[in-house]
Amino acid sequence: MHQKEVIYYLRCNATQLHCTQRHIEKAKPKIRLLSLRFLNRLASVALIMKKRKQLVTFDDVVEAFGGVSKLARFVERSPSTVCNWRKGGYFPPKFYWDMIEALEARRCVAPRLLWRFEDNKRRAA
Repeated sequence: MHQKEVIYYLRCNATQLHCTQRHIEKAKPKIRLLSLRFLNRLASVALIMKKRKQLVTFDDVVEAFGGVSKLARFVERSPSTVCNWRKGGYFPPKFYWDMIEALEARRCVAPRLLWRFEDNKRRAA
């Protein structure tokens, strides 16, 4: 697991993580307890990450559904519509919740940025 991922999932900043790692190396009893808590939390985050497949791109999500035709059937659209979405690189936001629930059932996680929400458009500009 990379340091950035650890920082994100533990909801801390790089300084806190560095200080905790530095304290692990020291052998003080109070700090050992904190270090054990940190390591237990880190282990649970690692287990969660192992259980769920990270989908990063539009094509990863399409493949998780089993291809263009199966995704088209799921969203009740034609395969050519899904191919047109691929050209834009985003899914329509109205399918977000249904697709996220279906991906969770498949033990997959996809970033919200793959759906074209208004706040995503502002960030991209």
